[in-house]
Amino acid sequence: MLTQEQLKQRLHYNPDTGVFTWIDTKRGQAGTVNTSGYLVIEINYKKYKASQLAHLYMTDYLPQYPKDIMDHISGDNTDNRWSNLRMVDSTANNQNVAKRKDASTHGTGIRLLPSGKFSYSFSSNKVRYTQGSFNTAEEAMTAKLSKMTDVGSFTPRHGM
Repeated sequence: MLTQEQLKQRLHYNPDTGVFTWIDTKRGQAGTVNTSGYLVIEINYKKYKASQLAHLYMTDYLPQYPKDIMDHISGDNTDNRWSNLRMVDSTANNQNVAKRKDASTHGTGIRLLPSGKFSYSFSSNKVRYTQGSFNTAEEAMTAKLSKMTDVGSFTPRHGM
């Protein structure tokens, strides 16, 4: 398995830009974008996601998928700035997705009740959060985002 020492002998990582550069060659910036949109870097004939290498470079721990998932907070899989990366489980990673283009106009997790009021619901760490009786979908979304922030497992992108 690749170690932090071996990685630092081959590559330099700039945590402010998220860019890896080769140390001992004139190749410059390391990595290519794969078909899933992730920047990957090959070391010793093995391909690694740049986000995994950033974690190894900064913490001396190489995340192991599927147990450890490196989430790009901004949703840009090529943005490997240290401030844009976090290690999460699959539930948190699945919740950090942008609203689908074909979703209702109310927003993800916002529902119109028979009374004409709106409610929100979402799950985090196997706990379901639901609250209703908001006059508008916007009020429900604001309350939902506030609760999601309190819970701490979501990013502002979710459901927007």
